[in-house]
Amino acid sequence: MKNIIVFALIMIVITLSACGVEQSISNSSADDAGNVSAEETIQSGGGPLDSSEEQSEAPVAENSTKIQSVVSKNCNFVYHMLAVSNCGYVNDYGSTYKHLHADTDLQTLKNNEQHLTVSGGEHQGDLYFLCVALPASLDDEIPVSEYFEALADLFGTGEIERNFETYRDIYEQSFSSVAEVSLNSFREFYSANEALKKEIAEITAVMKDNYGIYSEEVWEKSLAELSVVAAELNKEFANADYESKWEELLDYKYGQDAFLALMCNSMDNGPNAINISEEKDVFYHLGEYTSTAKFISHEFGIYLLMDVLADTEAFQVYSYYGLTEGLAEYYNMVVSGGLTDWNAGAEYIDFYTQLRDDDPEITAKEMFLRAVDFYKPVSD
Repeated sequence: MKNIIVFALIMIVITLSACGVEQSISNSSADDAGNVSAEETIQSGGGPLDSSEEQSEAPVAENSTKIQSVVSKNCNFVYHMLAVSNCGYVNDYGSTYKHLHADTDLQTLKNNEQHLTVSGGEHQGDLYFLCVALPASLDDEIPVSEYFEALADLFGTGEIERNFETYRDIYEQSFSSVAEVSLNSFREFYSANEALKKEIAEITAVMKDNYGIYSEEVWEKSLAELSVVAAELNKEFANADYESKWEELLDYKYGQDAFLALMCNSMDNGPNAINISEEKDVFYHLGEYTSTAKFISHEFGIYLLMDVLADTEAFQVYSYYGLTEGLAEYYNMVVSGGLTDWNAGAEYIDFYTQLRDDDPEITAKEMFLRAVDFYKPVSD
């Protein structure tokens, strides 16, 4: 799923230098995050970070399809902390593991709930990108604990030049997909976020301090559990070949090397299908592999529709959320058979079905624009 991301990105991306950012808002039946357009590359020097952290990301199956299910430690840690602090949702997972963490740390996150949470088609916290989506999207060879340490130091001390030189490697690795990193752009980044420096310092300090607890007490069990889920889903993708069906239906090729469905076990009752980068989306297993695979197929279709509908307002305003969701699930029904209990935009599926029954050659763009003209949702 996706939300309008400009609210989350404006505090970081624009100020890190001129960078291409797509606004997006759409998608599934639960809460969402933003999509980052990685059009700028790092211009400054610096080699890869010499990290002693273990490689923890589950191996990707050798599938012919680009749609792949993987398990990421960085991603699971970030959403673990939201779950144990009841930040946006309450579930058994959070109740099981919250005793591992200091009450004061959990309360700090809870106090910043509005900054850190998202709600599909309705709300995206102004620190969601910086403190949740971006760190969750980092490959596991990038130490997310150091990312949080760097930001806690920066916004806790305000010593911009010293912080930049100390943590330059982690900033370059973390922000390379969204902006050029330089000392000047970094000053602008700090200035733009200065109004929330207390909140950022508190949140990132809590995340930094609790990473070791998660690593020692939770990760091994979660990795074993989620690796089974990922392996089974990859079998589903290999057999179903959703990718080629979507591409043929929309007459459009997916532009990334892979579409990675990052499996997370802490998100029950909370957000699902959270878009955290151009090729990564976070999912909670629905309990049945075929249903989860179809849900992931829906989200893959959303990624294609974002490009197909790029010159419309489809992913620019919240009021079109239902129309894009319904369009995606209409096509997902053609591709995968669809999901049994679909809610977001379900009221529009019959409309899209009738359009394509009347004109099998009608394009996705034409269908969306016809829906906008017919339903006339109020623009935000």
